[in-house]
Amino acid sequence: MALDYLTIPATSVDVESLLCLSYWSCLNLIKMEDIVKISSLPDVEDTNEKELKDGWDCIE
Repeated sequence: MALDYLTIPATSVDVESLLCLSYWSCLNLIKMEDIVKISSLPDVEDTNEKELKDGWDCIE
């Protein structure tokens, strides 16, 4: 069961995030107060974006 939930890929698309939150809250996997706390946090912008070197994803 842990693998089912821990292997869920993270998403940055707002709609997908909302769908996941809605489904998980219906199953009582997350608390509404936690959602409220997180949604009130400011957005973080990455100003140190670095480019990946060629071949970063090669398996050696």
